[in-house]
Amino acid sequence: MNSEAHVVRPLVVVSLAAAALLAGSCGQVGAPLPPLLNIPARAENVRAQQVEDRVVVRWTAPLLTTEGAALKNLSRFIVYAVEIAKDGPPAAPEALAPHFKTVGDVPATGESLEVPAVGRYGQRTAFAVRAITTKGKMSLWSNLAVLDLTAPPEAPAGLAATATADGVALEWTAAQGATAGYLIERSTGSAATQVVGNAAGPAYVDSSARFGTAYEYRVRGRAESPSGSVPGPSSESVAITPRDEFPPRPPQGLRGVRAPQSVELAWSSSSEPDLAGYTVERDGRKLHEGLLTAPAFSDAGAPAPAAYEVRAVDQNGNRSEAASITVE
Repeated sequence: MNSEAHVVRPLVVVSLAAAALLAGSCGQVGAPLPPLLNIPARAENVRAQQVEDRVVVRWTAPLLTTEGAALKNLSRFIVYAVEIAKDGPPAAPEALAPHFKTVGDVPATGESLEVPAVGRYGQRTAFAVRAITTKGKMSLWSNLAVLDLTAPPEAPAGLAATATADGVALEWTAAQGATAGYLIERSTGSAATQVVGNAAGPAYVDSSARFGTAYEYRVRGRAESPSGSVPGPSSESVAITPRDEFPPRPPQGLRGVRAPQSVELAWSSSSEPDLAGYTVERDGRKLHEGLLTAPAFSDAGAPAPAAYEVRAVDQNGNRSEAASITVE
């Protein structure tokens, strides 16, 4: 019996020591952390732009909470506006909070809102945005977007388009309130409408237009504003497919010299971008087949005197006025 007791006792001691070691390691776990507040970070980069009779407010949505965790339960954005004084810097959003009025409620998937500007012309208005979760937790105020609202100009009337050698010439009736000039808009086929130029007055030449391409034009007036010019409504659109019906310039520097067996003609190379070649006539009769590609011609056996006419011809077959010379 005593020998058996000596065998069992060390095993009991080892088991107790292991239990004590495990108990000690469990005791190192800290206290439970408090639950996350899940308050959304504020909306960033809030900006506002007046277009015609409305204000477009845009912002960047938060991706995180104020604790740096991923924001997963964003519900919507609330957009606010308030009229502020024109002298001095605007107050912080928190100071304006009691005066803000809600002007829009946007789903979490949106990052812009259009707000009517009518009724606020001549006023300086501040816009701000706050994010809110599905559980009603609201972010801090965003930055302020401050805008001086201005009555937009009227739509230009009587827009007309004409093809010219220099491009498509546009003319329209001046729009009331267009104190900052005009925007020229152009579309081609299914492509989006783009601004292709600015004009101080009611006329513009689109020198980038190409012959044979169908275009549609519109014009907008712009009104001066401390916050930048305000575009007004567009004119009625006008369509045009300009055709090249315009002759090139006549050849320049035509000169002629009588040689023993011929008359040698030469002239300066044409700078026309669509030049196809030249023709030479003597006494009303063409002296060669096709078009000449070089600015020179040798007329063998020419009578004396000989009257010549040289013309430039473009790729659409338009012929220039003649450059003339008589060689004795």
